[in-house]
Amino acid sequence: MRMRLPQRLAAWRGRWQAVRLARQIARHARPDSGRKPVVFFNATARLGGLSQNAAFALLTAWGLRLSGLPVVHFVCQAGMSPCVLGTDRQDHHNPPPCKACIRQSHRLYTRADMHWFQFTSTPPWPP
Repeated sequence: MRMRLPQRLAAWRGRWQAVRLARQIARHARPDSGRKPVVFFNATARLGGLSQNAAFALLTAWGLRLSGLPVVHFVCQAGMSPCVLGTDRQDHHNPPPCKACIRQSHRLYTRADMHWFQFTSTPPWPP
């Protein structure tokens, strides 16, 4: 199902506003290098949209940055297997929509301190 033009324009406007706000935060943030950073990892709904939980985490991170605390975002780059957000309930063998999620993360964390992680296979625990 394709979105109609007004819906596409509203979605584009929302994405652009997120990038614009992220740039403004970066311009005004003055992190104190003598303080330990606050680490954020939010694995909820960046599949193209923004959940209430993800929005509050983003606003909290922005507020901390503006108050002078260094903030580090750990961001998934196709690193969660299986991805509970992108699971196709009809066919769990379908891969998750990583590209949309990664694009959204790029938008939301524009000019932020991001550390990407990818999938790494590890032996089962305990050995």
